[in-house]
Formats: sequence, C-alpha cells, structure tokens
Amino acid sequence: MRNAGTLASALCASAVLACTCAWAERAVWVTPAAETEPVQSPGDAADDPAIWVHPTDPGKSLIIGTDKLRGLEVYRLDGSRIQDLPTGRLNNVDLRQGVQWGTTTVDLAIASNRSNRSIEVFLIDRADGTVRHSQADRIPLRLREPYGICMYHDAKSKRVFAFVNDKDGRYQQFLMAPQGRSTLVREFRTKTQPEGCVVDDEKGVLFIGEEVRGVWKIGADPDATPLLTPIVKVGSGLRADVEGLTLIESESGKYLVVSSQGNNTFVVFAATGLHERVGRFRIALSRDQTIDGAQRTDGVAAVGGSFGELYTHGILVVQDGRNTHPREAQNFKIVSWREIELALNLMPWLDCQPISYSASCNQLPE
Repeated sequence: MRNAGTLASALCASAVLACTCAWAERAVWVTPAAETEPVQSPGDAADDPAIWVHPTDPGKSLIIGTDKLRGLEVYRLDGSRIQDLPTGRLNNVDLRQGVQWGTTTVDLAIASNRSNRSIEVFLIDRADGTVRHSQADRIPLRLREPYGICMYHDAKSKRVFAFVNDKDGRYQQFLMAPQGRSTLVREFRTKTQPEGCVVDDEKGVLFIGEEVRGVWKIGADPDATPLLTPIVKVGSGLRADVEGLTLIESESGKYLVVSSQGNNTFVVFAATGLHERVGRFRIALSRDQTIDGAQRTDGVAAVGGSFGELYTHGILVVQDGRNTHPREAQNFKIVSWREIELALNLMPWLDCQPISYSASCNQLPE
C-alpha cells in the first residue's frame, strides 16, 4: 500500500502537447492519489467498492470493498486496511446512509453472496464506520448465481430497496426490512449477462450495465414501466465487458461513470437529460511512479464533495484487475475527482495552462 502524496491537479500535461482544452474521442489520462492494500485472496479476487462518508469529518471516510473469494474488507482513504469480514464469496457491494431500519436510523451496506445465494446485510456504525455483519437481516435468493447488486433509497417514501442480478440476466428487486422481513417486489431481465448497476435516488432511475451490449436505464420504483431504455451500446469508445457503474454529483454537474473493461477506460456521461457522453479517461502510473494505474477494472464507486487536501471535489475508487507495481494481489485505486474534471474539461471556466509534468490532459492512443 502506497500513497502518492499531495495531488497537484492541473489541466495540461506537457508544454510539448498543444493545449486546446478540447477532448472529444480520445481518452485522457489521470493518476491515482493512493491505493489500498491488496486483498487477502490471490488471483481474480478484488471486485467492487463502496464509499462510506464520515458524518462530521469526511477525511475519515472509508472504502468498503469485496474480496469475492473471502468477504468484505474496509480501508481508510490512505488505503490501509482496518477491517476484514470473511463472510463468503461476496461479489458486489453497495451502501446507503441514514436509512430508516425498523424504529432506528442506520447506515446500511449490502453484498451479493455466491456462497449461500443471498444478499448479506451489514450495519455501519454511524459515528466511526465500524462494519458489523447482520445475519438476522440476510435475504435468501432463488437465483443460481447472485452477481451484481445496488441499492435504492427512495427520496420520497424513504423506503430502501435492493436490486440483485444473476448471470442469466434475471433481476430481482426487494423492499428491504429488518429481521428477515424483506420482500420480493419485482422481477425483470436483460437479454445477456448483466453485472454493474447504480440508482439515482433523486430521480428514481436504475442504470444497468449489460456486459456485451451496453448501458440501459429503467424506473427504479417497483411499479415503474418495465421498459429498458438504451443509453449507449457497446461500440465506439465503450468496449465489452461493461462492468462497474457509479454516479457522482460535484460542482461541475452530475455524471454516470462506466468501466469499459475491454479498453481499460472509463466513460463519463451526463447523468440526466439525454445522457450525452462527456469524455473518457484512463488511470495511469502515478506521477512519482509508486502506484500503478488501473486495468481490467470491475467495480467503481464515486462520491462528490471535499474529503481533504487530496480530494477537494470528490473521490473515485476503482478495482484494479492487474496490480503490477509491484506485482501483488488485486486492490483498489483512489483518484481525485477534481483531476478527472480538469482532464475532461468539465470546468471550462478554469484556465488551461501547460505544466512540466502531469497526467491530466494526455491523450493516449487507442
């Protein structure tokens, strides 16, 4: 586990490159500010992260990540591991804070468990982020292989839902309740294998990644019209497999970020309206050459806001499928959202000035 030190955000990478501040089809590159310790299982093990925001000190926020051969791991923002919960083959994880859970308000995480075909429920201490496995709240599934998972906290009714999918395309939606009282409220399916999903709680929209076909959206309410609307198909810029999806809202706007695993990039779309594509980026070797970039990424998570000096506009966490510098078990890379905003020219009111060396603005060949 290494930390790249203070992140110098900048718009343009080199005086050698023409600084036009116009990036259309090519991917720009950004660098990680930190990385987590490797997961404890070897091979293809790390998969999906979620971010818990500390209620009073965002710098003490935590990353919860799956080791899909072992369980959950919890990290500080500097990447150090502080908890290990060996609860089974957990593939994906998501969380919501301030959820009404019976008669109390809790911070809640869920994960898809392929060991016992269930949704595992975890309670997060609202003061310090300690994660506790709540077996009494487990949701048994009739899916052959639970895979992707995401949560929906209805902004109007305050009800909380879980979406879980199977490799055969089936999606199930549960209205969540404590002590095993969660109920199945809807089922639908995609034509081929899905995985990543994320919900815009404010708009009530579920975004779905179908690995070889593209990204879709559907109403998140259980009584919504069961119609999948395409956002982008696999093709130019987005290459199979389509993996993790996340939403982030910051000063520059609200965005949907998609892991394009087939070309090691991340594609950014407007989260509302016509979902225009606003750019693509890669995560490359850190400026001090101590942290490798991210390749073959599965899960992603992002949250806007200030998390301290390194992350003044937000934070992006991505799984790294090839942790090669040095070669270790897979882990998660941590990137400043401000660097991504600058690299993609999402804040055009700032001047574009070339500097001697920065990963921002560089365009890599396909």
